[in-house]
Amino acid sequence: MKVHHSFAAYDIPLQAMPNGNHQYSYVLGGDFFGLFETSIIKKAHIKVDLDIHRQGSRLDCYFRAQGTLQVGCARCLEPLDWPMQDNSHLVVQISDTDSENDSDEIVVLRSGDIVWNVAQFMYESIHLHYPLRAVCQEAALPCSSTDLWSDQNLLTFQTSDNAPTDPRWDTLKQVNFQ
Repeated sequence: MKVHHSFAAYDIPLQAMPNGNHQYSYVLGGDFFGLFETSIIKKAHIKVDLDIHRQGSRLDCYFRAQGTLQVGCARCLEPLDWPMQDNSHLVVQISDTDSENDSDEIVVLRSGDIVWNVAQFMYESIHLHYPLRAVCQEAALPCSSTDLWSDQNLLTFQTSDNAPTDPRWDTLKQVNFQ
């Protein structure tokens, strides 16, 4: 009986893969990012093309991702589609020996592994493109927050000159820092 798991669609068969070029395509949306508990991406439309060139026990993997992530504007909180594009290269080495040589660009797999799941790598590389601060104008969209911050809507803080102040502040005002 074959076991089916949530990430089965992202399995790359290693033992059945002959030498040469192999191509895979994925369309990632909110359902893909929902598979990960800690994902900050809730909605997206990203097309990922994966080209694998296999030479013996080495796989050169080229990921090309392009699409949009839905983020909230930092000013008006309106959802906006943030464009993202990524080209990543990853080397997968299949080895009989246990190796601690895994890095950001090289992944070492055991020779007994039947499949390699690319979901985690795609998830992490796309999250690296999530903006720290997104504003509508940067995505060439009109921002509704400009109405909120117009001159007539700004609140000003006014104090009366005869209101009592804390004597500690009065003492601090006399300090000369030069």
